[in-house]
Amino acid sequence: DEEKIISPVYKMENNSTVSVEVKVEQFAADENLKGKELALNLISNNKKIVLYENEKGLQKSESLGVLGFNEIKTIDFEGSVKEQTELSKSSSTMNLRFKPIL
Repeated sequence: DEEKIISPVYKMENNSTVSVEVKVEQFAADENLKGKELALNLISNNKKIVLYENEKGLQKSESLGVLGFNEIKTIDFEGSVKEQTELSKSSSTMNLRFKPIL
């Protein structure tokens, strides 16, 4: 049986004076996720980026698009994980890159 991942919605806000391109540069999965049959995706403006699937993290940087001056976009996570019989804790790292568009 698989369980759906429930995620809060996060906001990205551009407070700079120029537009920026937003990229997911890296997703480093916690070793505790091995064997959990986890699928994890990042969703922004109906664009899906696979962060972790089949025991592998993000393979290359992926663009989330352009965030205009004073623009706010939302991101959230979706996915599934095989039902677990015990509680497990993990802490993964995701790096975003904000490149000014001049």
